[in-house]
Amino acid sequence: MRNLLLPLIVLLTLPAFHSVAAKESVVTGSNAVVLTYQRIGERRHSKYVTERNFRAHLDYLQNNGFRVWPLGRIVRRLRTGQTIPDKTVAITFEHTHPSIYEFAYPLLKQRNWPFTVFVVPDKVDQIPAANMSWEQMREMKKAGAAFANASINHIHMVRPLRGYPPRAWVHYVRDNIFNAQARLQEELGSDTNSLRLFSYPYGEYSTALANILAEIGFTSFGQHPGAINNHSDLRGLPRFMLEYHNSSPEHFANRVNSVSLLINKSTPWNPHVTRGRSPSLSVNLEGDRPAPKYLSCNTREGHHVQVTWKNKAHTAFELTYPGNLNKGYNYYQCTSRFDGSQRLYWFSQPWVIARTTQASIKTPEEQEAEEQAKDLKEVQESGNNGDQPAAPVSPTAPVAPAPTTPAPPSAGTGIAEPPAATEPAPLPVTVPPPVQE
Repeated sequence: MRNLLLPLIVLLTLPAFHSVAAKESVVTGSNAVVLTYQRIGERRHSKYVTERNFRAHLDYLQNNGFRVWPLGRIVRRLRTGQTIPDKTVAITFEHTHPSIYEFAYPLLKQRNWPFTVFVVPDKVDQIPAANMSWEQMREMKKAGAAFANASINHIHMVRPLRGYPPRAWVHYVRDNIFNAQARLQEELGSDTNSLRLFSYPYGEYSTALANILAEIGFTSFGQHPGAINNHSDLRGLPRFMLEYHNSSPEHFANRVNSVSLLINKSTPWNPHVTRGRSPSLSVNLEGDRPAPKYLSCNTREGHHVQVTWKNKAHTAFELTYPGNLNKGYNYYQCTSRFDGSQRLYWFSQPWVIARTTQASIKTPEEQEAEEQAKDLKEVQESGNNGDQPAAPVSPTAPVAPAPTTPAPPSAGTGIAEPPAATEPAPLPVTVPPPVQE
């Protein structure tokens, strides 16, 4: 009798097994996570990740089965629709702060891991004390680093430019990007950024700007958080900006294990908001869907965004914010856990709330002068005891996020993700064997 019942028991359990397998295929899918750092060091500054946390990030990737790929390899897969293996990440740096060469580069070189640096050539040429040198970048390139385009001068390209009507603005943007590309190839070799990767200054873009980049063959990255997959729009890919307040080991585990929420369509796509400061967003889901109780959405500063489901099947929802977003850069982000999965599904929509005062409409030269003044001020502060070391921690304790919620930064001072209180619960840290590529 026992022998007769055994096949029946096995048959009865098969549907549940296939259900779990189907859900896991949605979780792992064809996803990648792009990590972005700006500076490594011990200053209490929103743009810095401590040396201790940066080491912890690399150790976590190495000990938990992640594949560290060149950003260009991921982009090739996205362009051709090829599968990206689960737990694939790219390490990138925004701009050319000296700490990248001094601290990050040696650690990445030890592991023989690729990474990409987005470069603003005018910064390198005009403020050498605040940037790596071209010679240092040539050394890094020989060791396997890649370098990509972040515009020639890092101005707010979305904003109206004084003296540039629409047609002239298009020509200015194209010239700006091509001049940066030419400067990179002049200093680092003709093969530099042959895939044409671009980072939007301050993460700001509009449909018009995104289309210009696409027309001249660039794949472009914003600064809104989230994983990417084969459905992601190559005109504005998300990435995780890691900074002082969101770079603890727990926060890092949440981000690097995240997958992209499958979106069929979101409306409007255009991040540039020229009327009002409370944009609504309609989202249609594709594939497996989160239970309503698990979906949580908020703004860049961590303020709650209202979710309204549009049908009983929970295939579509609308996001609304009851207040006014700060002018300049912002975003809505949504995270969710699916039943049976500990990994976070992540989706975000960037916004650029228009600045319409006459004082905000400046020439490119005026914007560039302001940017240089900020960089010079930071160099001066660093030389006058401006560096304040982070609070000491015990050798075994994780570094905690900043104890208080930082005030929302003004546009262009670096991204600020939600405070720790709005973060999803950290994932448990497991240590499967490393994956060999």
